[in-house]
Amino acid sequence: MHPASVTVGDYYSHQNEAERLTNWYGLLKLYRTRELLTRFLLEPPVKVLDVGGAAGIHSFFWLIVGIKSI
Repeated sequence: MHPASVTVGDYYSHQNEAERLTNWYGLLKLYRTRELLTRFLLEPPVKVLDVGGAAGIHSFFWLIVGIKSI
């Protein structure tokens, strides 16, 4: 199957979201996402809307650094 023919739903329905971000490639994506968002977000107190929060791995990070995830 050509990668362009796979829908977003197909991509996420065939893997565990929490496990997806714990392999070597997933960890790179996880830490890069955190680095970019913390660089460009305002200092706390700020609120982040975590749409589609899945396993909550990003929300837990926001809690640790003092940013409220809603």
